[in-house]
Amino acid sequence: AGDSTVIVLGNDTIILRSVEVVLREIELERVETAQCDDIMDNDDCEEFETGPVLVALPLGTTATATVVAIDAPAGMYNELEFEIHKPDDVDDAAFIAAHPAFAGVSIRVTGTFSKAGTRTDFTYTTDLNEQQEIALDPPLTVVEGSATNVTLRLDIARWFLNGTALVDPATANK
Repeated sequence: AGDSTVIVLGNDTIILRSVEVVLREIELERVETAQCDDIMDNDDCEEFETGPVLVALPLGTTATATVVAIDAPAGMYNELEFEIHKPDDVDDAAFIAAHPAFAGVSIRVTGTFSKAGTRTDFTYTTDLNEQQEIALDPPLTVVEGSATNVTLRLDIARWFLNGTALVDPATANK
């Protein structure tokens, strides 16, 4: 029904009920213009940054796509950067106040693990910090007054795979 993702390998099964990721420092880098070489503090040369945001991944298939809305100024951007990052008390106090379960947690997954028919509920959390950079070719054009959406695709089926076996998420490392 799209409310869970089922991962099956042999007699073992993982049913994912929720997958949430904290994205921080979501940046769009502007396409460089001739003016950027001459004037270092030109607003047209700066990148746009936002975050942190809590992203709930849609479930139903293992290759998950989610849309992140970005309120970027008009312009052309040729690179997207973001961090999967655990919030900290100093820089992310407002975010932690709104999402207290994510203090020091960058990814939270809930579900059920079944090994040879024995089922156990789990909550997997990690403090993983990882940065991703993606070239946008062709560049993304943001039009004034229009919403900008960025689609991220994640293969969550591989998160709990160790070679030829499923890993119990309750005992998995980051």
